[in-house]
Amino acid sequence: MKVTQSIITVFLHETENPERMLDALTNCLGLNKGDFSLDIYEGYHGNHILAYKAVLQKRKAEEFVEKLFRNMSKADIVFLISSLDERVERNRLHLRLDKQALIAECKTVLRDGDDVVKVILTFSGSANEIASELSEIAKSG
Repeated sequence: MKVTQSIITVFLHETENPERMLDALTNCLGLNKGDFSLDIYEGYHGNHILAYKAVLQKRKAEEFVEKLFRNMSKADIVFLISSLDERVERNRLHLRLDKQALIAECKTVLRDGDDVVKVILTFSGSANEIASELSEIAKSG
């Protein structure tokens, strides 16, 4: 899959340990802590919300994607293929990954909800080409 950019975003509340999340992202997905920028927002009740964001380009983006799908179950890849129409916008694939599964098990598990790591993959090629490459990954995994 020819990925030109990967954007990884995760929001953490004050009750969450940012080091555990960053450790999971670095150990499981090959990112570096230095890849992330940090913005701090004020929540509705005055609590702080930490927003970590990494923008990876070209080769680094492709390496991230390889690790991302290598850590994903065959069932999730098949589900992803079946839901591509809902996840692809132009040349961008939108994914949500379970934060807790990443921290506890070093697995990339698809999850729709709020407690997630958001990933946007910008690629060259069509959704059909992505589906074909994901099918190959599922067969080999």
